[in-house]
Amino acid sequence: MAKADIEQEEVMIGVEWKSEWQFSFRPSPAKEYVEIFFEAYPGENPITLSLYHASGLRVRKMALKNHTAPFSLHLDLSDLKPGLYYLNIQSAIKNQAVRLFIQQ
Repeated sequence: MAKADIEQEEVMIGVEWKSEWQFSFRPSPAKEYVEIFFEAYPGENPITLSLYHASGLRVRKMALKNHTAPFSLHLDLSDLKPGLYYLNIQSAIKNQAVRLFIQQ
């Protein structure tokens, strides 16, 4: 019996799913703070920013509503230990995580 070539495609009806944000942050590596810059539009409200330690523990969570593009945010890191963290930015149609290093 011959195997048929089947191409599978993930389909979400009524929603265009985008996985990448246009965002950046500095300084890198971070010390006392990080400035986060990103493009977000009214259809993407609300936006949730979460910061996770490499162990998976969430150490920050912020819900951002009614913002305008481009958007910037000053995030205080002074109470966090040095190490690897993951910054996650999520809306109803986008989700992305990036590595953030915090040093002394």
